Amino acid sequence: MPPFDGLRIIRGPLYKSTLLLTAPLLCVLLLTPGSADAPTFYMFFLNMFLYLCFAYAVNDWADREADLAAGKRRTFSSLPASTARAIVAALLLATLAVGYRLSRSWLYIGVLSTGLLLGVAYSARPFRFKGRGIWGVIIAPLPGKVIPVCLACIHYRRFGWYFLVVALAESVKNAIDILFHQIVDYKNDWNSGIRTYPVARGVEPARLLLHRLAAGGTLAAISMGTILAWLVTEYRWVLGVACLLAVPAALLGRRLNSSPRAGFAELNLPFGYVWFGGIVFLQSPMWLSGIAAWRSPSFLPLAAVVAILTISQTAFYLRYRYY
Repeated sequence: MPPFDGLRIIRGPLYKSTLLLTAPLLCVLLLTPGSADAPTFYMFFLNMFLYLCFAYAVNDWADREADLAAGKRRTFSSLPASTARAIVAALLLATLAVGYRLSRSWLYIGVLSTGLLLGVAYSARPFRFKGRGIWGVIIAPLPGKVIPVCLACIHYRRFGWYFLVVALAESVKNAIDILFHQIVDYKNDWNSGIRTYPVARGVEPARLLLHRLAAGGTLAAISMGTILAWLVTEYRWVLGVACLLAVPAALLGRRLNSSPRAGFAELNLPFGYVWFGGIVFLQSPMWLSGIAAWRSPSFLPLAAVVAILTISQTAFYLRYRYY
């Protein structure tokens, strides 16, 4: 039996929670200068962190038998059932308590609860959408991206069509991530009896869908970056530099793709998505938190933490080889 890895339900959500900060940071930057409350934003960050911790815990709990069969090391594989249920319940209560303390709005709590329920439905029976073919790819972005954007809009009372674009663009990115990892985990999922889309339809149809989604993801990243540059003046420098460096980066990427070191990601994701998706989806929270810190020093701790997490995550993606 694999040893208990308690840091997993903290480590993963800590990195992923920074990716949920684009919409709330955009809300902050659109407020009247000087009216942004940094401590409140930190509490929102904490709420998103706990939200993801609960999602990770539920997923690990639901997958414990399959993980043991596949020899995977997961958080709940070596815990008694009562202890695992207590951890999940504690994370649920902590997420709701911080959410209520943050907003004191029943609309906020209702949307937050909907996201938690969708996270459970994605991972656990009786729905377990992750094991229902294409439904796993469709459902995952709802709790993963759409709900956090809605929570930011509700909390800051900022509503506009551009938040819909952000939610849709990040949902496409989330669907690509889900399908990508389903293809990578095809053999383990097949052996464990988890009917993901590649298991249900085959690897080649899944790859074809991945290519189409990634093409849409490139357009989504460029559209979202353009909107951020339109709304936040300082962000125009980020998008401008990204466009200037796109051609030399494409030439370098083409050279790497033809080398023996090219991995699954390089061979299956188009350069446009990797480049603009990396800058807009992965790094936007870092740039936006830096801009917030430039405007108000009270956001400096946030900018430092997000920068460290983003740089380390970018370095991980650059060196990791899936197979």
